[in-house]
Amino acid sequence: MEAVKDPDPDAGFVAEPAAEPEAGRVAGQAAGSELSSFLDLLLIHQQCVLSLCLGYARDSAQAEEWAQEAYLKALKNASGLRDPGAAKVWLCRIAKHTCLDQLKRERLGREALAGAFIFPPPSRR
Repeated sequence: MEAVKDPDPDAGFVAEPAAEPEAGRVAGQAAGSELSSFLDLLLIHQQCVLSLCLGYARDSAQAEEWAQEAYLKALKNASGLRDPGAAKVWLCRIAKHTCLDQLKRERLGREALAGAFIFPPPSRR
């Protein structure tokens, strides 16, 4: 997908093309489990998913990792896409839940690690 330049060359602004009509068409094909079309759907909504993950992650590398995991979950559950027009919402919900799951794992890991180093209070005799 190519970026579309702003008509005003002095502005220096590069805008992304509107992908919603194309997304609906691609999502309809993805629901038919065509891998190529599904990958196109992921590319169309890649920025939205990554932006969502950046809101939950500590850094961009972690956000990219979580986005990749969300893409894999979406690919495994492609049959769960019932309404092709709602593909963006569907992908973003998967990404959101992936991020929340990762944060929960990290929190539980820190709590378990912290619990391993807590010494019991000294007994009074």
